Amino acid sequence: MSTKSLAALAGEYIESARLQTRIINKYNERKREALKSRNRDELLVCSRALAVLYSARRDLLETADLLSSYYDRS
Repeated sequence: MSTKSLAALAGEYIESARLQTRIINKYNERKREALKSRNRDELLVCSRALAVLYSARRDLLETADLLSSYYDRS
């Protein structure tokens, strides 16, 4: 079992948040297309997915911040 520093773990969380951002951008593009074509079903799918993705990204960034500044808080 390998051990990682808190900074390394924070970096992994930040990289995961970047991946979430790319996925969010794709769903935003799909949502714009759904608005143009007035496709309500696709709009609903995109809106729900975006809500989950934004929440997950926020959690990733908060965890990364906690890990990177863990020792600074004492």
